[in-house]
Parts: sequence; structure tokens; C-alpha cells
Amino acid sequence: MMETLKYPKGTILLLEEGEYSDFGYCGHLVTLCELDLRKEVQEWREGLGKDEDGDWVADDWGHGPSALIAHLVASQKCAPLECQTVYIGSYGRVEL
Repeated sequence: MMETLKYPKGTILLLEEGEYSDFGYCGHLVTLCELDLRKEVQEWREGLGKDEDGDWVADDWGHGPSALIAHLVASQKCAPLECQTVYIGSYGRVEL
């Protein structure tokens, strides 16, 4: 059984963000090493530090999920995965 948010090398991750109408996929990645996502997020947040008001920089609008994904790719923990999402229908009916 795989631990939550811990992935072996070669795992495909489809990262998502937002809620309701703001929901979407923000990263299609493949892990290049064993990845403890919870640990990586914590280290990334701490690495960015806090601003002059004492707020985490990672919580600023410009440092959201896309910045984390860029960090995972730049640190060679993950690589971008070329893929497409395709809507094929809803409520049991296939529509293309």
C-alpha cells in the first residue's frame, strides 16, 4: 500500500487546483525519483520564506501551484508530461 502523497519514481501525477468553477488541472508530471509531496511542499514554502509582514511568500497570489510545479521540474524531482484532457460527456452519456 502506498503512503498518502508519497510516490515512487515513474508515477504520473495530474495535479489539480481550485474549487467549483475555479477547478482545473495545473500540472501533468512524471516523478523522476521517489517523491514525498508533503515534504517537498513544506521545504519549498520554507525556502521562499516570509515577507516583511510575516506572511508566507508561498501564499501570495504569484506563488501558487504553478510556482510549485516549476520548482519540482527545476529541481529535477519531476518532468512535464505531454498529455491532453478530453471531455467525453457527463451523467452517463458520451458526447464528443
